[in-house]
Amino acid sequence: MTLLLLTHSLPLLALIALGYGAGRWLEVEPRPLATVAIYILSPLVSFGGVAQLQFRSAYLLLPPLLFAVAAGISLLAYWLAGRVYADNTRNLVAMAASTGNTGYFGTPLVLAVLGPAAAGVYFLMNFAVALSETTVGYYVGARGRHDVRESVRKVLSLPANYAVVAGLAWNRLEWPLPSAFLAWWERFTGAWIVIGMMLIGTALSRVGGWRANARLTAMLFSVRFLLWPACTWGLVLLDRGALGLFDPTVHTLLLIVGVVPLAGNTVTFATQLRLRPGEAAAVVLESTVFAIGYVPLAFWLAGVSG
Repeated sequence: MTLLLLTHSLPLLALIALGYGAGRWLEVEPRPLATVAIYILSPLVSFGGVAQLQFRSAYLLLPPLLFAVAAGISLLAYWLAGRVYADNTRNLVAMAASTGNTGYFGTPLVLAVLGPAAAGVYFLMNFAVALSETTVGYYVGARGRHDVRESVRKVLSLPANYAVVAGLAWNRLEWPLPSAFLAWWERFTGAWIVIGMMLIGTALSRVGGWRANARLTAMLFSVRFLLWPACTWGLVLLDRGALGLFDPTVHTLLLIVGVVPLAGNTVTFATQLRLRPGEAAAVVLESTVFAIGYVPLAFWLAGVSG
């Protein structure tokens, strides 16, 4: 499992390093990258992923369950951070707590551990986390600089939300996606991964290098690596002991959702909202490095082998 994670994680760390070099020596600004990721790549990737989902009746319970978990953790983090921070750092904490790197960290891990057959269910679960990220998470983040009306307007302006709705409609109509679109969707997904990870590096370069914040790191690590796994594994234990709705594959997917590092989109949104992007980039990078050792340990404790 550790070798597997290194295989998929080291290229992501290399992309962060390339982003740092581009920002430091080529003067690449993070905001244009964030704009491309949010308004062009994210909606295309979201639409294509949702349009290809294979729905099963029991799986339809997963999105509302995970959305409730993600939104609840975000609001709890906002309340807890308010007892520590008096400025908009509490908004950054709540926004980061609403999601995880289920996209370009979790997806390769799912494919390697469980194979392509599990990808459809994982995308359905990822949709719930992404929806929390772009609604509740983005809203509490925007509230760090804007009033309620402006924050709601910013949430409504995110095209990924409409792309998900369009993808669901396309899926239910059972229309096949054109082969040309599928080929380009794979390219756009790759570009989304590359730009999303490089954005972390460019954000670091704009603040003069590494800007680690021990208190912020401790708070977000507690949320991401303790609270999230406790909630998702709690769902697994509830299903095993009482509900019996899902198979072991879904249980493993829930574990993956709970143990991935902080999301790269945290840096994207923090940059777009001017919400301490340098500190956000530092803690996201720290969590990505930490996850290389943490995820195998979590799998071992849960009885899942790679």
